[in-house]
Amino acid sequence: MIKSGSSRLELSLDQPDIVLRGLADDARSTLFSGQLVVHLTEPIRVKGLKLVLEGHERLEWEYHDT
Repeated sequence: MIKSGSSRLELSLDQPDIVLRGLADDARSTLFSGQLVVHLTEPIRVKGLKLVLEGHERLEWEYHDT
C-alpha cells in the first residue's frame, strides 16, 4: 500500500505468490490478477498508470556430504 496524505493505493493479488520458472529469456508468461484500488481525497485526471513489480529469488537444494 502506498500512502500520500490521505490518499491510498492498494494492490491486492488473487494469489499471494507469482512463480516464474527458468531464465528471463525462456521463462513462460505468467498471468496474475487482482484489484488495484485508488482512494483519493479529491478527483484527479489520470493520463496513464505504470506498475513496476519487483520480486525475490528463492533457491532450494539438498546438500549431501560425501
